[in-house]
Amino acid sequence: MRPVELDPLVDEVVADIEPRFEAAAISADVPAGTAVSANDKLQIVLRSLLDNAIRHNDSSEPRTTVTANRLDPSTVELAVADNGPGIPADEQRIITDDEITPLNHGSGLGLWLVKCIVDTYGGSLDIETPQSGGTVVRLRLNPPASN
Repeated sequence: MRPVELDPLVDEVVADIEPRFEAAAISADVPAGTAVSANDKLQIVLRSLLDNAIRHNDSSEPRTTVTANRLDPSTVELAVADNGPGIPADEQRIITDDEITPLNHGSGLGLWLVKCIVDTYGGSLDIETPQSGGTVVRLRLNPPASN
């Protein structure tokens, strides 16, 4: 685990994903200097969230936004929001509440992998389906320890 600055990480992942999804609009609002305690796997987390948000978006104008905010001294929130169809409640429940087993699993590995990595960071994952539609996946992560 080490300090990982979110602004350059988000820029790098967005620059990599944008050419593969030319019809999608991806925006980011990540304050410079916002960092979390993580490792190189955080790139996999962000890439998976953006890929899912765009790949499963059936909107005529797919949009995805990445934001980061310091909620309090011990929590940084990294969120990926989209205007797609939303994640079915059963899929959400499996990722956020239930134990994954051979008989109780989702249709893909993306969010499950994200949750597993975030859990190793001591963080948490929440999935929201706003009334306006789409999905917001919120990661709550720890900032780097102060020296």
